[in-house]
Amino acid sequence: MSSTRWSVHLKREALINGVTNALANGGIAWLLFKDKAVIHAWQGASTFGVDLLATAAILSLILAAILQPLQRRALLKNTDLLIGARGNPKSLITWDRGHFPFRPWLNTFAYYPLTGLLAATLTLGVLSAFGVENFSALEYSLFKGAWTGVWAALLTRQIIKGCAAGMINEQRIEELDRS
Repeated sequence: MSSTRWSVHLKREALINGVTNALANGGIAWLLFKDKAVIHAWQGASTFGVDLLATAAILSLILAAILQPLQRRALLKNTDLLIGARGNPKSLITWDRGHFPFRPWLNTFAYYPLTGLLAATLTLGVLSAFGVENFSALEYSLFKGAWTGVWAALLTRQIIKGCAAGMINEQRIEELDRS
């Protein structure tokens, strides 16, 4: 039962953050670029390359700064979720497993924004490979909304898993200290 609640928690949080960020960032992109006929990748005063890179880093930083303390508090308050996470170790597999030290403040200010920049760079590379050099304001707003929604959902799952994995490791250390 606990592992089902854990899975539902991950999905619900990812969905809420994904939809919220898709609507907010798509709307902001529309407001910023609605007067532009064409938004180029890298040329001119308004470029979607710089906008996407900046959005990726800032979105990742803000999401991590907000979610990490909230999720740690939620996991402490609702121990069933943590038990569910502990009972389903495969659900805790994250991108950063063993590659980055677990220090929430370091993840917030360094790792997650760098991961966002990498995701945006890969996205821009794929767009370039397919010959996408420019967007209309509406196209870019829809693209940016979809991209930030997917990125926020993926990152939300990683942040929550990272919090749970860190808390489980802290519990194991405490158990070892007691024995």
